[in-house]
Amino acid sequence: MRKARRPFVVVSYGPSAAGTLTAMLPEAGYCSALDDRKCSIVRSYCRGRKTGPRHPLLVVRCRTHGVAFTLYPPGYVPYGRAPVAPVEQGDAEADAGGAALADTVLEAAQDAAQGAAWPRECEGGSSKWWGTQCRQVSVATALCGVLPDLDAAARQAQAAALWTPLLLLLQGAKAIAAAPGYRSRGQAVMAVLDRVAPGPCVLQRVLAAGHLAGLWGAPWRWDQDARQLRRWSFRGDGTRPP
Repeated sequence: MRKARRPFVVVSYGPSAAGTLTAMLPEAGYCSALDDRKCSIVRSYCRGRKTGPRHPLLVVRCRTHGVAFTLYPPGYVPYGRAPVAPVEQGDAEADAGGAALADTVLEAAQDAAQGAAWPRECEGGSSKWWGTQCRQVSVATALCGVLPDLDAAARQAQAAALWTPLLLLLQGAKAIAAAPGYRSRGQAVMAVLDRVAPGPCVLQRVLAAGHLAGLWGAPWRWDQDARQLRRWSFRGDGTRPP
């Protein structure tokens, strides 16, 4: 997964009159934080993808601020080939652990924790092969704050974002430093994920933690019911922002 610094916007995708999935058009973009001017969002075009969501993603343009950006469905991030959290299409809620991790980036760490190495060769074009597992386990270790060389302040921020005890992250980092294999890294990740309580804000926590880890830019979520664009982040003291 390439690292992305640019902010991105998450919206729900739902069926259109033609029977295809289309994005809920937001009334503001992340560019609304630049100044006090009101955004004017218009549809630009649909961008097909060879990986990730199995439908085109809508690209919109803000005529006020002169910027264009892609609208991502819940669970997906820029350059991501698989969802980073277990969510249903068009649903902002997520669960954590167990079978819910199937087909997400975190599944690689779950398999690694059990000593299940993905094949070294990809017969039939399978997406589960050793190189992919290693890359996704690396993403998961950064996401969960268990990298051994992570500084204390950054690790504390990761624990606060995930709402997990800091001690779990410290223990995971120590275990990886002692035995830096794929299995120990997977076990350190799962020890953290198993303490991430299920609920409607799991996706928010995962996206906030990934942003803190430098895996992607700041996540914004369009709340269609409230008709508001909210930045999905957490303060350093572990409490939710207003």
